[in-house]
Amino acid sequence: MKDNLIKILTNERAVMGPAVTKERLARAEADLGCPLPPSYRRWFLAHGDGFELSAGNSLRLSSLEDTVAITKEVRGRSYCPLKDLIVFGGTGVDAELWAFYTGKTMSNGEYPVIWITPGSIDSNGYVWTNTNFDTFLNVWIRDLTLLNSNPFRFVLGDWFLRCLYLRYDTKRKIRSHDFYRTAATVDILRTQIDSFKIS
Repeated sequence: MKDNLIKILTNERAVMGPAVTKERLARAEADLGCPLPPSYRRWFLAHGDGFELSAGNSLRLSSLEDTVAITKEVRGRSYCPLKDLIVFGGTGVDAELWAFYTGKTMSNGEYPVIWITPGSIDSNGYVWTNTNFDTFLNVWIRDLTLLNSNPFRFVLGDWFLRCLYLRYDTKRKIRSHDFYRTAATVDILRTQIDSFKIS
């Protein structure tokens, strides 16, 4: 985790919850039926129970209790083919969701991060965006805050995103903000993640 993410969030006046206890994390893991990734646990222990960041668009990291409740609700939908996920947040656009894909655990205990298209939990609305929670935060907090303050953001957007990936998540190649063009079915998502050699 890059320390200055907290400085960025503070400067952007993000609303952050209080730090949580190991006991609350253990309860959440028991309720979800799987361990939480180490970087996610570290964030909650050190920095707080989620946050809401609005800077043009928005990024929401749900509280532990909301993460458990939303994940159970999504997993419980009869038409949802992806039961091995943990929904940990969203955006300010059309109820897009951010989730951990727990079907693949890396050697360091981390899970890949996926984006779920609104209204497509049952079909082809999935994009594998980041290799872990740390890279997710480093890319998307900076994308939302630093790019938003640039008057040329609409011209520089995709170039800036590629630069963030080159610096913070080199094992993923995300070239555009337009996830709708690259969204895949659950089967393709699983194949992409399972065939990729990441530690």
